[in-house]
Amino acid sequence: MYVTRGILYNSKGNQEAALKDFNKTLENLNNKEGDYSKAKEINYTKEQIGALCYRGCINRSMENFGEALKDLNIVLQNEPDNILALCERSAIYRDLNKHDKAWEDLKIVLNDELNSSDQFILVN
Repeated sequence: MYVTRGILYNSKGNQEAALKDFNKTLENLNNKEGDYSKAKEINYTKEQIGALCYRGCINRSMENFGEALKDLNIVLQNEPDNILALCERSAIYRDLNKHDKAWEDLKIVLNDELNSSDQFILVN
C-alpha cells in the first residue's frame, strides 16, 4: 500500500512524501538503522524490495548516490535481474565515472532484453 502511494507521490513530484512512504514500508526491518551488513540475512518481501528500489531511484535523482547504491545493491542481491535497479545503478556508476561498472550492469540489461522474446522481435 505504501509503495504504491509512494510511487504516485513521486510521479507528482513530491519526493519527500514518497520517501516517507517507502521508509514506512521498511521501518520494521532489522537494518532500519542503516546496518546494511546483514542485508543478505533478511528475507525481504516483494513490497520491501519495491520500496528499496524506488527509494534508490529517488536518492539517485537527488544525487544521494551512496544511499541509492545501498538500496539498489540490496535489491540486486535479492533480484539479480531487476531491470530498474540495474539501470539506476548503471546511471549512478556513470555519474561517478565508474564506466566499467556501469557497462557491466548495462550488459545484463541488454542480454535480458535480447533473450526475452516478449520484448523484441529480431528481423533479418
